[in-house]
Amino acid sequence: MYRQIKIHKDDWDLQRILWIDENGAIVPYHLTTVTYGTKAAPYLAVRTLLQLVKDEGSKYPLAVPPITHGRYFDDIFGSADTPEQLVEVALQLRDLCKAGGFPLAKWHATHQDGISAINVDQNDNNIQSDDYYTKILGLTWSPQEDKFTFTTGKALTPVDKLTKRLVLSKVARIFDPLGFATPVWDEKLPPQLLLKWSTIRKDLSDLTEISIPRWLNMKTTSTIELHGFSDASQLAMSAVIYVSAHESDDVKTTLVCSKTKVAPLKPMTIPRLELTAVLLLSKLMRYVQAKLKMDLKATYMWTDSRVTLAWIKTHPARWKEFIRNRVSNIQNLTSGTHWRYVPALTSHSFPSVC
Repeated sequence: MYRQIKIHKDDWDLQRILWIDENGAIVPYHLTTVTYGTKAAPYLAVRTLLQLVKDEGSKYPLAVPPITHGRYFDDIFGSADTPEQLVEVALQLRDLCKAGGFPLAKWHATHQDGISAINVDQNDNNIQSDDYYTKILGLTWSPQEDKFTFTTGKALTPVDKLTKRLVLSKVARIFDPLGFATPVWDEKLPPQLLLKWSTIRKDLSDLTEISIPRWLNMKTTSTIELHGFSDASQLAMSAVIYVSAHESDDVKTTLVCSKTKVAPLKPMTIPRLELTAVLLLSKLMRYVQAKLKMDLKATYMWTDSRVTLAWIKTHPARWKEFIRNRVSNIQNLTSGTHWRYVPALTSHSFPSVC
């Protein structure tokens, strides 16, 4: 929709881009239409539609209410008392939008007649009329049945690892702004689930005892080092990064961030899991380095896997595909990083122990 809206020529310079052609020359271009992602784009899109109604609405009176009162950005909703009236609303809506350079596509209707009339009239391959589910403002809707329903995602299987993250993810998939499923949520938990929830709730209460300093103790005069640790087990992989700020004889170390991943369902050897954890750490370290925007004295990466260290310190071509791809990515992400081995005896000696 945005690319259908022209901007005033006086504003073209605000959307100037530079392109390097095949000869290496810099060629300037202007974006002459509204650009998605700019702050003004949503307003300009809505304002243009309203101006279109003001300019052309008298010719298509049945199309005015859907655009002025039944629109959510570029989704337009309309209705009528009879199938015949619905056809006329749809045709006027199509013609009004077309007058402004906005051809409509992907129509949905509760009556086949409305879709068929548009399809025959303009022979648009984008028009859909099958009995299928679609989304309307986040709700799942069946046009042919004219009913809302819920989408909960792929069902869990016995081999799925039931983690707190997975449970939360499944619950978050249920989008219910109108409260249709409220009676379901108000039912009491069965005893076995109540026991599990009580255990989880007790664990969650321990979070209140944890506090993380916001300030990383970094000053313009500080010497900064980053230290990253990774670890893996058959259940999960983890990575954690600390910043060490040196000021004269004083050294302060602060937690920056961490990241975890559940181990794949397909069993893997511990060395492969450790290597995957190092890749997770490498990506996290690259992100932290970019965001801190500080001159770093050094970056250190620590792992308790001697096998992984041996893989990382050799050319990727020596290894088979799984190892080769990950080693290559790690080396590209961590150029200039100092790799170190640390024995993982306890969680106190190894900050990211799984």
